[in-house]
Amino acid sequence: VGRRHSMRLQVDVGRGARESVEATPNTTVAQVLDQVCTRRQLDPAAHALKHGKKVLDGSTTIRFSGLIANSLLELVAATSSSTSAPGMVNIALQLESGERRTAKLSNELSLLQVLEQLAPESLSASATPSVVLSRPIVGVASLR
Repeated sequence: VGRRHSMRLQVDVGRGARESVEATPNTTVAQVLDQVCTRRQLDPAAHALKHGKKVLDGSTTIRFSGLIANSLLELVAATSSSTSAPGMVNIALQLESGERRTAKLSNELSLLQVLEQLAPESLSASATPSVVLSRPIVGVASLR
């Protein structure tokens, strides 16, 4: 059995208290926030995690966040800028053929709408579309 790659993160929750959270490379920052807020009986929507001077994006996985084992994070009150606001984001989609398509799209689009805009032929060619992020998301209903 392979060893599970996990690490601990330390979260300063204020007043000298810290929470230790176990995380894997595929754990999202939002999952870490949720664990800390659940333990402290706080609303995750009203809080964010900060590392240094940067508020972390909740959708980012630990693997891509730049965090290392025993990183010290700070639990802070969420601001309107730390929550997702409507706007444009760069999207890259790699098809099964290896072809890569990019576009600047609204961050309010569902995965299905992204597919409709970037690869409409993939929806008509397959009865069951599939998108793989950190984990597979399969089927039209799941992509809405």
